[in-house]
Amino acid sequence: MFRYALRQGQLALLLLMLALPAVAQNNHDGVLFQVSNVQVDVAAENAATARDQAIAEGQRLALQQLMERLGSTYDISPLDGATIAALVQDFEIVKEKASAVRYLATLNVRFKPDPVRDMLAGKAATYTDTRSPPVLVLPVVQQGGRNILWEEVTPWYEAWAHMDTQESLVPLIVPPNDLTAASTISAKDILSENREALAKAASGYGASGIIVPLLQLDDDGTKAKRLQLLRFGANGVPTGGSTMNLTDAPLTLQIEASAKEVRDQLAKAWMVATQKPAGPSARMLVNVPISDVLAWQKIQRQLMDISAIDKVQVIAFTRNQVVVELAFQGELYRLQEQLQQSQLTLGQSRTDGTWQLVGQDVVGIN
Repeated sequence: MFRYALRQGQLALLLLMLALPAVAQNNHDGVLFQVSNVQVDVAAENAATARDQAIAEGQRLALQQLMERLGSTYDISPLDGATIAALVQDFEIVKEKASAVRYLATLNVRFKPDPVRDMLAGKAATYTDTRSPPVLVLPVVQQGGRNILWEEVTPWYEAWAHMDTQESLVPLIVPPNDLTAASTISAKDILSENREALAKAASGYGASGIIVPLLQLDDDGTKAKRLQLLRFGANGVPTGGSTMNLTDAPLTLQIEASAKEVRDQLAKAWMVATQKPAGPSARMLVNVPISDVLAWQKIQRQLMDISAIDKVQVIAFTRNQVVVELAFQGELYRLQEQLQQSQLTLGQSRTDGTWQLVGQDVVGIN
């Protein structure tokens, strides 16, 4: 049992400061665990039966799409309808059509995040439920010596602007082609790596970074010659680049396929970086020595970047220590390895056997 003496007003204020960022780790669950625009078309002996079967089929299709979104290879085919329905929080019928024996509909299905996580953990299935902060996309076309970003609405821009990624692991921001965008950043700023302009663009659109799909066309604009992907951090500093493969399809099909390929590669890269290790879920109490509130907030941010950690719950604190409950996925040694990569050390105290988590500014575990 932990006992701490603190005035009630101080306690309420500090709990607010300390606990609020912890719940932000899963604040995208409502988006990430919703699957929209699921199409169903079922025929049966009567309309009521067709509707019931269509809803069950829609929930199964939605769960399969959710598994793909989370990067899990877990096979849901053995699951019966009742098991899948128990994972569903609610569903919405966006539109429907029915005849005497047929039912067609479009569904939005929301799943219960924790039961889905528990199911995957129980099957030792890998997955990721960590959503990337938004990424700004600036699609540039090179043609006939021109670098086109906002100068005209190109098919390349439209392919990105019409792409819906709001429920994906990596949400993408494509600014409207207007005066605001044109005054914020230009193709010249991008290709000259103008860090100030790039940082201003990322900040202005609330993005964690920038990707620039750079499509080079032949002089008459009928064939794609090259596709590069440039990356910049939120501070405008280049973080890498790559060249993408192009198909031999007609240009309109090339553009659509290439935009989707870039989107999918971004999602796959994020899955790899944030994938939870396979294994059971667990919880543990951990003491975190701190020098002040700012030091704790720094450690919180580091913990939120650990893919194995599901939740950080503040239990109690003093001036120089915070007690937290860590909910994590996988084996303990895997969690310790991930923490070590973030300059955090998790170990047992030599004096009383309690678990302690220390940052790099702390000498060691007592």
